[in-house]
Amino acid sequence: IGDCYMCVGWAEDVSSPVVSASRVLAVATRMHRIVQRVPLNGKRLSLRAGMHMGNVVSGVIGKTKLSFDVWGDAVNVASRLESAGVPGVTQVSADIYELLKDDELFVARGVVEIK
Repeated sequence: IGDCYMCVGWAEDVSSPVVSASRVLAVATRMHRIVQRVPLNGKRLSLRAGMHMGNVVSGVIGKTKLSFDVWGDAVNVASRLESAGVPGVTQVSADIYELLKDDELFVARGVVEIK
C-alpha cells in the first residue's frame, strides 16, 4: 500500500452494518487524535483518511515474503477518497454518510471529484 494504512471492518451480523461502520470511523478518529498529539522530530503530523463500504476479495500474496491484501471497488473508492481528502479529516463516501448520518456528526465538504 505504500504510505497508508488500510483498515477493514465487517459486520458479524450483516443485516446491521452500522456497528461495523461506526467502529471503523472510530478507529480513524482515534488515529487522527493520536497523530496530532505525538510529534515526530518536533513536528506535528496529520493524516488523511477515506472510508467506503462494500464487498472485497482478500488473500495472501507472495512466495517468500507473504503479504495479506484486499482488492475491490470498496478499496479503490476509499483510497481515492483519502487521496482527495483534507489533512486531519476522514472523508466518507455518500454510502457511509447515509448509513451513519443519524448517529455521527458530519461536516459537508460539497461534491468532490474522484477518479
